[in-house]
Amino acid sequence: MIKKYTLMKCTFYMGDNMKKTVAFFSKYLLLIIILVLLTLIIIKKNDQYVIPISNSFENYYNEEEYLLYVSDKNGFLFPLNVIVRYNDNLELNYYDEKVHNQFDKKIYTLFSLLTNLSNYLPLGVTTICPKNTRIINYELNDGILILNVSKEFLNYNKNKELEILKIITYTFTELNEVEEVILLCENSKIPFKNYFYDKLTKDRLPLNIYINDVSTSYFKAYKLYYYTEVNGNDYLIPVTVYDNNHDFFSETKILNLLTNTFSLPLKTYIISEDFSLQENLASYQYYLSCFANNIIEIDKEIDIKKINFYVIEFY
Repeated sequence: MIKKYTLMKCTFYMGDNMKKTVAFFSKYLLLIIILVLLTLIIIKKNDQYVIPISNSFENYYNEEEYLLYVSDKNGFLFPLNVIVRYNDNLELNYYDEKVHNQFDKKIYTLFSLLTNLSNYLPLGVTTICPKNTRIINYELNDGILILNVSKEFLNYNKNKELEILKIITYTFTELNEVEEVILLCENSKIPFKNYFYDKLTKDRLPLNIYINDVSTSYFKAYKLYYYTEVNGNDYLIPVTVYDNNHDFFSETKILNLLTNTFSLPLKTYIISEDFSLQENLASYQYYLSCFANNIIEIDKEIDIKKINFYVIEFY
């Protein structure tokens, strides 16, 4: 009985130690689990901060708009309002030390979006500009912007020369301070294949021209808006259509033209002349086309930026 009691006592004693040991490691394991969970929560919160999923984070970001011109897969050029959101730690690659004022920032950001940052633009559009091209320096004198670019620009696709020049011209002349652009490569004039002027101007580089069976001298140029589909989204495209017409510009003529995309790989949401102005995409086509041809004036805000926009978030 004494041995049995001792054995039982010993067994009981060992059981206590085991319980204490298990309790100790359980608490330690629980502490580790809590720390891991806290870490995951912190990471998750950081993820939500870095990739905002709602407007609750908008106060943490700066936001600026840059209007640039891009090309769809069929070579039609159109304006794209790029909304850039960024935090205070953002550095503009290659140009951070060159930015001394807001206009510097506009110039270098626009050129970056056309080149090294163009991969951030919507899938399915291109700027055609060589991505590794840099601005060496620039000058602005009396509305003339001189862009002095690096030698990498000379590797541009010569078959797309006019399209590249149009993209650069229309992008930078959207700035209020710029009327014309001169493009230099390392301080030297660029021997363009199809462009023979010193200055790049909109009137010398018209966008998206289509001639619709003009067989007489009685034709007119109509500025119309159609849609191109890019990666599942519709973007407005300005097209100048030359069409036979003996009449004055009229709403009826505009509607008639907008119901037809001719042989262009574009879309229209106006399928008849009796369309509903309540249809948003159709109304944008109609009103922008009428405004472009100085046909009607209404107290209605129609801004292409509300359709042709894209958000980029840098962190």
